[in-house]
Amino acid sequence: MGSLACDLDTMHGRLKAARLATGITQEETADLVGLTKGGISQMEQGKRPVSKRHLRMMALMLGVNEQWILQGEGEMLMDRKQNFQCQLQEIWGLSADEATLIANFVTAPPDHRKAIFKAIDMINNWRLAPSPSI
Repeated sequence: MGSLACDLDTMHGRLKAARLATGITQEETADLVGLTKGGISQMEQGKRPVSKRHLRMMALMLGVNEQWILQGEGEMLMDRKQNFQCQLQEIWGLSADEATLIANFVTAPPDHRKAIFKAIDMINNWRLAPSPSI
């Protein structure tokens, strides 16, 4: 088993720390991003460059703040809502506003979601109603 010590002053060390903090193995990480376990190990040791694509995928899959991995800025772990919004943008190609709308809807209390559906039904019924003739 590899060392649990991580150099938080380097991107590679922060990448390893993020993986360890989330309890994901190198093999599981490799499967998530389409690399080998050895490739992940080399990235964590600074022996292999980390592509932007792989960094973004690892950050999203681990629920980790990409900026923290890159620069050591901010909190390591994203809150669930923030991570969900990032995944919506990355995976589904949504804009930030669209992702925020969906994340807010999903995390709203059930009675608020019901009220939103009621409002949408009212708008749909209004749009489908025939225009009054003059």
